[in-house]
Amino acid sequence: MSKWSDWNEQKKIEANNRCSTCGILINWRRIPTGMCRKCSQKHAKGELASNWKGGRKINTGGYVEIYCPEPHHRRKKVGHSYYVLEHILIWEQTHGKPLPKGYVIHHMNGIKTDNRPENLVAVRVKNHGKWTYVRALQSRIRELEQLRLLI
Repeated sequence: MSKWSDWNEQKKIEANNRCSTCGILINWRRIPTGMCRKCSQKHAKGELASNWKGGRKINTGGYVEIYCPEPHHRRKKVGHSYYVLEHILIWEQTHGKPLPKGYVIHHMNGIKTDNRPENLVAVRVKNHGKWTYVRALQSRIRELEQLRLLI
């Protein structure tokens, strides 16, 4: 090959290996997104991230967390993103008010990932002990018996 064709080939490679956002020359073998590292970190949040799994994940305590980019009084920063516990969101949506201070959400069946509204009960932190589960079940049984009597 001549020097001219080598130079021309090099210019083609450079033109094809530029960041799609800012135009900086990048190594495509290292970054398959087509963006330089700086641009990909800026743009790859939430649904744009390469490892996006729908915005739901289970934390180390076994509770489901939901991705929450907008402000929420219960959101916590996990890595570079913000998450809210799903059972708190569901309880608040069901009751139409925020969870009061000094209260926690209790899963009546004991399964931390079962976030159906009928399975969630707000309990004072003081009363959330080993008997909470039994008391919550007893009150739920009474509610169901009342519904059965009405039918």
